[in-house]
Amino acid sequence: MSISIKQVLRSAINLIGYDIQRAKNNKFSLRINQDQYRKTETLTRVQYACGPKLLKDWVNVDFYSPGVMKKRFGLTPEFVYYQADLRQRQPFPDNSFTHAFAEDFIEHLSQGDSIIFLSECLRILKKGGVLRLSFPGLEGVLKRHFSRAVYSEHLKGRHDAYEHYEHVHFYSREELEVVARHLGFSRIQFLAFGSSDYEALRGLETREQQQDLNIYVELTK
Repeated sequence: MSISIKQVLRSAINLIGYDIQRAKNNKFSLRINQDQYRKTETLTRVQYACGPKLLKDWVNVDFYSPGVMKKRFGLTPEFVYYQADLRQRQPFPDNSFTHAFAEDFIEHLSQGDSIIFLSECLRILKKGGVLRLSFPGLEGVLKRHFSRAVYSEHLKGRHDAYEHYEHVHFYSREELEVVARHLGFSRIQFLAFGSSDYEALRGLETREQQQDLNIYVELTK
């Protein structure tokens, strides 16, 4: 049986992985089979764009196939994992989770895609559920990468802040608050690295060196 060039390239890409906005036109099933449901029905927390940072007793979600997760990131049966395109409808029923978390993910989405993502997070959270986000904020990006009014420095800043890591859109605190309140979140609380009023959301961040860059926020349904 011959193998097409497209299949070969797809296999190679799956082995090395790539950033979130390159996962274009992938089709993911929105159905949850009975085996998957039995694994998740007792779990109340979901982590988005988990990559290698898998959490036990959480539902871990990313766009990589389970096979790639096993090869690249050591996915084992003790972790619950879903493949999903987080720019689309999430494969979970309404009011499924009490806590949700994403670290350094939302900056990889366009503004439009991020609104879809946030609205879906609101849908799948139970009443009073909390979404914690950690991401490079516009304020920190400007201070670190665009502090000097010099064209050559701004070109370097564009490369370092956006192009190098394929970042698309950086929320400021004010912009995120406007979007979150418009979607229907009842509370927006900005916090410090690793701190939270909720035990389940404490100490989840892994990038301590980004504290001067990142925004840490919890959005309550």
